[in-house]
Amino acid sequence: MKKVAIGISGVVACLIIAGAYILYVNGSSSPGSGMADVVINGQTIRAEVVSTEAARERGLGGRSSIDADKGMLFVFDSQGLHGFWMKDMQFPIDIVWMNSGKIVSIEENVDPQIGARTSELKNYFPETFDDSVLELQAGRVKTLGARVGDSVAIINNKTQ
Repeated sequence: MKKVAIGISGVVACLIIAGAYILYVNGSSSPGSGMADVVINGQTIRAEVVSTEAARERGLGGRSSIDADKGMLFVFDSQGLHGFWMKDMQFPIDIVWMNSGKIVSIEENVDPQIGARTSELKNYFPETFDDSVLELQAGRVKTLGARVGDSVAIINNKTQ
């Protein structure tokens, strides 16, 4: 086995390349965000991608609504049972848990629980492991005809 020494300039070059790749994949200079098209049953949802812990915790909280053709896509580093709550939410949503390009669980018309204390908020979990979650306007799952087992394509874009 051959040992390779990398100097400071080599490390800096690697960091620049890694940063450029992250910007390319996420399509944004904002850490943990970008845009992607999520295709379910031939219909496209333009989704804001969140992948940092702070962005995940904030989610759609504090917003007054979301358009029918928009969504928020939560991307996780590993599979798990990723739970969601309705902290600071002002409107109901549909939640779609996905794993490896398939829908694994759905929760429709989730109540925003306006006025509930944080300790009283219900937590929603998938039926099985997921690696990403899509939040949509309430009723959108029905209009998409989305069901557990359906395929999902996530297409990254460079522009927001």
